[in-house]
Amino acid sequence: MLAERILQRVELLPEIDTVVFEASPRLAALREKLAAIAPRFSLLEISEETFRQCGLLPNQLFVTVNYKSFESGATVDVEPAFAITDLVETCRLTDQPLAL
Repeated sequence: MLAERILQRVELLPEIDTVVFEASPRLAALREKLAAIAPRFSLLEISEETFRQCGLLPNQLFVTVNYKSFESGATVDVEPAFAITDLVETCRLTDQPLAL
């Protein structure tokens, strides 16, 4: 369910062709699921350090665990960006199943 929600949102952004995930073990299964259902998108994993050095390109969307921050608590100020905690909360509020 979460991977499908990300895919739905990404498909609404025609300039996006790459989804970049925060390097986190908590996002590994979700990244794999998205790769299986969204073969036309490139998927990358990026560490906080690499993000700080390189940033994102205009064709990339960033997925974090928490809204606008890395797991370390450091701020991420980029758009577009999605946080898994927000997607989970949306599923709960709309009574949708919580599955990858």
